[in-house]
Amino acid sequence: LAIPIDTGMHTAIELQCYGAGFTVRSGGQGRAGAWYEWTAPADGILSVGSCNGGRDTRVWIFSGGCSTLHLEGVNDDRCEMTPGGDEYASYREVLVSAGTTYHICWDDIWDSGGFDFELAFSESEPTPGDFCESAIPVMAGDTITIDQINGDAAVAGPDINHTSASTTNYAQSEWYVFTPEVNGLMTISSCNFTDEDTRLWVYTGTCGFDGLELVASSDDDCGLQSIVFDMEVTAGTTYYIEWDSEDTDAPGFQWELAFEPETGTTEPDPAFAKNFLLAPNPATAQTTLHYRLGQPADLQVQLTDVAGRSLQQWHLSQATEGLIELPLQHLPAGLYFVHITDGRRQLAQKLLKTH
Repeated sequence: LAIPIDTGMHTAIELQCYGAGFTVRSGGQGRAGAWYEWTAPADGILSVGSCNGGRDTRVWIFSGGCSTLHLEGVNDDRCEMTPGGDEYASYREVLVSAGTTYHICWDDIWDSGGFDFELAFSESEPTPGDFCESAIPVMAGDTITIDQINGDAAVAGPDINHTSASTTNYAQSEWYVFTPEVNGLMTISSCNFTDEDTRLWVYTGTCGFDGLELVASSDDDCGLQSIVFDMEVTAGTTYYIEWDSEDTDAPGFQWELAFEPETGTTEPDPAFAKNFLLAPNPATAQTTLHYRLGQPADLQVQLTDVAGRSLQQWHLSQATEGLIELPLQHLPAGLYFVHITDGRRQLAQKLLKTH
């Protein structure tokens, strides 16, 4: 019984149909809701919003039939209910396909009164980074600048495929994509690049709520910033990277992707790592690698950047105990690696150079 609508402004009826909401609130009470349907005339971008519509709302957008609904997007608390008022109204964008019918559900447990909303459609190509489907490709060693978070098609990992909370964090985000050519370790970080309160999610799979699988996330793991550290990644697998900020007015920030290829020549050894201490870390002008070995060994130590380029090397013959001073004053701020091997075992420690 969804009401057919076209693009333009609409007035939603008072939400009196309890049980029509997409989810069920705690206590077994049905959530009130109202349903609409719209068919895309061409491929493009559908946007639905109740900004300045006067009510606290939540919006869901689905494809498929009523018995086989497929979630395309959901949003709560994206924009102002009235000019200058609380940001409890909703706005969401989704990519749509020509001839496909989409169902739009409005529901909310806080306010069941009527409100105004707008449905708009554009045949424009999606802006790079605004959607998972238009994720921006990045390479190992890249430092990426997000000028501003503009995408209105967030998945926001923690609640992926679990959207029963009354308030969702599906607001704005920016999307990137990385596909390694070989197996290795990936690190993604906004640490030391910004004062913004960032959040980070990493997925595999295909774009969409049902297709993406959350494999890593970070929030406030280095101050207010985010880092996914030494994540094992597989050659040929596509990794979708989603960023957002706790500050809805954030001007943007920088982040870095580092990748350490799997060498296949030596094996990581946790016991080997206990023989070394890199301090201070983070560091500014200099740091020191302290080592204490149970048996004499020929050590090779190498400092590289995130792209794997060698910056400095040290060779120690029959080393047992001592230290190596690593000068950093000539290097720009960012993420580096200190690689250590005795020919049989290997260790890679991350080093953060600050200003």
